[in-house]
Amino acid sequence: MPPQPTSGPATRAEAGEAEALESLGKAEFQRLRLAEAEECHRGALAIRRRLGDVHGTAVSTNALGLLGLRRRRLDEAELRFAEAAETFRTLGERRWTALMRTNLAETLCDAGRPGEACEVVEQVLADFRDLDDHFGVGNALWLLSRARRESGDPGAAARAIAEALSLAAAEDNRLWQGHWLAESARVELARGRAAEALRLARESAAVQQRLGDTAREAAALDIAGEACGALGRLEEAAPSNGFARPMPTGNSRMRW
Repeated sequence: MPPQPTSGPATRAEAGEAEALESLGKAEFQRLRLAEAEECHRGALAIRRRLGDVHGTAVSTNALGLLGLRRRRLDEAELRFAEAAETFRTLGERRWTALMRTNLAETLCDAGRPGEACEVVEQVLADFRDLDDHFGVGNALWLLSRARRESGDPGAAARAIAEALSLAAAEDNRLWQGHWLAESARVELARGRAAEALRLARESAAVQQRLGDTAREAAALDIAGEACGALGRLEEAAPSNGFARPMPTGNSRMRW
């Protein structure tokens, strides 16, 4: 078990304040009020450090890493995720460690270092398989597909994303399917199969429209536009005007 903060009414009140700041920080993040979100998470981190709450400190460190990733402060994000992962590893919290390393791998991809991301996410995938965490496995496969694709190995990417989509079908989870179909479309574009990429991107957009996720619908439509361009169907390659731009590509349920 991780070490617990010192007990007592004042300590419990401070711990409650840290939890409230964390919840408010997440809400501000979702509203894209990033300066306010950072203030909240820094406040929670300061309290948790003062209380000696090692687990909570790592949670807050991860939250600040997500803010760095969203703001494209990738060096900061990498350091935050690595620090949080090491803390959770020391505490013996395997799932939390895998989650932090998932965030780290996505940061490495965003930083143009997909080879390093592959190494990280392959271990993450093994950990989630051992934990029998189906979503964790699928999310790791999605990220492995991206890393392989960006490393110039679309064949390996295709195998990874196909397994993720099989998991989504087995779980009958449209949320997972809609997100991972978009990556499958990107893989097909990388393989030179623009017609199949167009089909998959449109299917992803349709799923996201039913789910009400306009950001991911816009991202899928952008991929469809690329596919239309590759097919020479320029009249169909309309931009996704009117949609909110997508947030970072990972799934929010996993990232916190």
